[in-house]
Amino acid sequence: QNRIYGPHYSILGNGDNQLIRVETLSYANQRVISGNYFEGGGRVAITINGDQSQLYITDNTFRLMRTAIYLSGNPAPVITGNTMEQIFLYNAYPYAVRLYNFGGPFKFLENKIYVSNRNCLNIHNYTGVAGEEGLIANNFFRSGGGTSNKTGISIDGASNLKIYSNNINVLGSNTLNGRSMYITGTSSGLQVINNILCNSCEGYSYYVNDPTDITASDYNDIYSSGHTLAYWGGTQVPTLDSLRNLSGKDIASISEDPGYYEPATNLHVTNPALDSAATSLPEITIDIDGDLRDPNYPDIGADEFVPGNYPPYVVNHLPDVSYREDGGRHLI
Repeated sequence: QNRIYGPHYSILGNGDNQLIRVETLSYANQRVISGNYFEGGGRVAITINGDQSQLYITDNTFRLMRTAIYLSGNPAPVITGNTMEQIFLYNAYPYAVRLYNFGGPFKFLENKIYVSNRNCLNIHNYTGVAGEEGLIANNFFRSGGGTSNKTGISIDGASNLKIYSNNINVLGSNTLNGRSMYITGTSSGLQVINNILCNSCEGYSYYVNDPTDITASDYNDIYSSGHTLAYWGGTQVPTLDSLRNLSGKDIASISEDPGYYEPATNLHVTNPALDSAATSLPEITIDIDGDLRDPNYPDIGADEFVPGNYPPYVVNHLPDVSYREDGGRHLI
């Protein structure tokens, strides 16, 4: 459990520091980065390019930086249980997490990403195999504030990828370029099931350039606070019924404000309409909190919840601090 600090650059600063960087081609059995606290660092906390080791990035906390994780050419990374908060993105570094030019059955599970603007997760040029698909599941994605372009999940070229049971919220005031789910590039074999695609800045909840990219899409909550719900292959779609008629998909989906417990910092849900409204998936047996899923009637999104039962929830875990009293040093 290391605590790794870097300089605190402003959103317009020109720092290019990276707290962990791996560039050499390595074939170590495993590379594990787990249980650490990263703060500051300017550009990126973790950059790993071309490492062929089995990579695990788990249970870390990232704060006050532009990009938490940038991976390129790393086969089948496992990224689980991380918290990324107060991520201040800038035009040159617009993603909290970017996974680039890779393949294999990667896993991106139970992460919480809260960025001040721009994009939470970007997948670029991913090549999966049918039967060994990549999996993005049980995550919280919140991009909010300002007028900049912003997305929860953006896919820029991917094949054979499962996107299951995620909670997305896009905040701010960019009605044109605020997009909860944004799918572009050359893609195929994408499955979008049991997700909350919520756009609270009146923009698109679901933006798909080429509908043939999507193999399956259903049991989602597709909601926008504005007048245009989706963009589907060149057509602006105002309602869920219109989307169903145009796409032939999302027949069992709903369009409801999920009632996030705190839209900017806590994406647990409160709307009973999402309770028991999903479909059972063999890959998804727990939720983001480790609670068991209902095997027959799971809830839409990352949170398996009981309507009306909302226990206190810790939004920000404060780091340990020390102070001096009478010349002695005490750890809190």
